Amino acid sequence: MPVLAQDIQVRLADAGIAEHSLHGTGIEMQFEIRGARVRDVPDEFLKALCDQFSPEVVPLILEQNPQLEADFIGVRLKSGGIIGSFVFEAFGFEDSGCGAAK
Repeated sequence: MPVLAQDIQVRLADAGIAEHSLHGTGIEMQFEIRGARVRDVPDEFLKALCDQFSPEVVPLILEQNPQLEADFIGVRLKSGGIIGSFVFEAFGFEDSGCGAAK
């Protein structure tokens, strides 16, 4: 996973099914970051989060929702609490995890 700084903390806060106006229905993983602003996070970091967490999260969501035909895997990285900012990236599916950004 790309390193931003030593004092950065990222945690998986939530995961579930999401409806997106451009990408359709998918599985979204929501992360909270502390120690950096989301606008300073490189795109490669979002892909690394997706690759690291999707092997555990995606099967769990699909097990709970067997009828789901997901169009994407989404990564939402939030900072600043309730009135904060976020970045979102949607990825395609690949056998080993997240595919290319959509």
